This record gives sequence, structure tokens and C-alpha cells, in this order.
Amino acid sequence: MQIQIAKATASDIPVLVEILTEATSYKLHHKDHSWGSRPFTPAEVGRNLSIGGTYKAVAGGEIVGTCELVWDDPEVWGKQPPVAGYLHRLAVKQGWHGRDMGAQIIAWAAAEVKSQNRRFLRLDCDSRNLKLRNYYEQQDFFLVEVKLVSAHKKYLSSLYQLRV
Repeated sequence: MQIQIAKATASDIPVLVEILTEATSYKLHHKDHSWGSRPFTPAEVGRNLSIGGTYKAVAGGEIVGTCELVWDDPEVWGKQPPVAGYLHRLAVKQGWHGRDMGAQIIAWAAAEVKSQNRRFLRLDCDSRNLKLRNYYEQQDFFLVEVKLVSAHKKYLSSLYQLRV
């Protein structure tokens, strides 16, 4: 099923909280603490929404996923020239896994990055989450570096990049 991606709005916050909280639980089940161990709150999602870059993925009139696409990520990647877009908090709603939703969101993000005349889509994930790392590698991301990211609870982060 094809998805449509649009900027998220304040009215989407409850569904985004649900999706992100489900994803956090899933990550914790796989020993991935990169998103913390507590549920997302409406205030937290609202703050991220107000900064910009929060998107929703819609299929059949239902929000089935979310992500953030930003143009700078100094906390994880350090100061960089403007050659990339950075994908964060990619999450697919329970019941929609295995339907290619994540791959469609990644393809959309890559196209957005390319439309801004940037060369790379970048993301990071907890190095211990081998299932997620394998997924990104299957999506043609390649590992750039593994590093300690003190801004993110001092976990080892795998930094991935996709040429767009």
C-alpha cells in the first residue's frame, strides 16, 4: 500500500505519541535504550512539532508512521557542511510492520534530501540493536562510524549514510 507523507500538525499529536511510545517499547524489548525508557508525552511531541521537521505517513486515511527530517545534527554528527539531511524517530504503527512502510518513508526522505541539493541521507541508531542495523543496511545505508554520543545517554551510536 502506498503512503502519503505530510507535515504533522497539532491535531496529530495523540496518534504520534501512540506510535512513538509503541516504538520505544519495541526498541526496549530489543535492548535498545536510545529513545529512553518512558513513554513519549504530548508536550514532548508538541515541542518537536513546533521546531519543524516532524512528518506523518498516511495510508488509507490512517496515520501509520512518523519521522523527523532535519538539516543539521551537530549533537550526533558534529559540525558538518550542508551536504545531508538527517532522519530521526522513524517509527511505524503496530499492525503496519512488514508492509514496506519504513522503506517508503526512507525513500521519501531521500527524495526530499535530493530536492535540497544535498547528497546524503543520514541517521543513527544504537549499535547494540543488530536487527535495526541490519534493516538499515538492507535499505542501502552504509556504516560511517560507531561513536559514543554523550548527548544521547552516552550510548554507542552507529552512524549510517545513504547516497541520494
